[in-house]
Amino acid sequence: MSDGAKRYSWEKKKRTMLRFIKPGDFFCFLLPSGKFGCGRVISKVSVGHSAEFYPSPLDEPVLWENWANSGVSFYDVLDSYSLFDRRLEGDWRIVGSADIEEKKVYREVFFVYGSSGGRYKVNLMGQECECSEEEYRALPPYRPAGNANILSRMGF
Repeated sequence: MSDGAKRYSWEKKKRTMLRFIKPGDFFCFLLPSGKFGCGRVISKVSVGHSAEFYPSPLDEPVLWENWANSGVSFYDVLDSYSLFDRRLEGDWRIVGSADIEEKKVYREVFFVYGSSGGRYKVNLMGQECECSEEEYRALPPYRPAGNANILSRMGF
């Protein structure tokens, strides 16, 4: 992580309005175990924000130096309005921010939407293109994930 990282306390950023969420923001969210999940915003996309999630739950909701080197468990698209702005479900907060470098994988992870005869895939950067029926069946849906969706992917 770059030395220019900004850190926010869990208490300082109780709510982040949608227009202030930006690529490179690190976030934590409360897990049923009492620990904290963590991730990072990759890009603004049409249905929310794409994000990467890190594998190790934290005891404290803080930005730590090894997040960027800890590997990624999975990628998803967040319902950032419900999670960060309106806080309608779960407890999700921005805990820091740093410049984000675009990785090749961000262009290679896709989600799909559309109906028969008009199937599309969208990558984590929000770029979309047509896709085949086979790709459509093999890829996850392009829809914003809420707290329950993310916790389910984490095994809760």
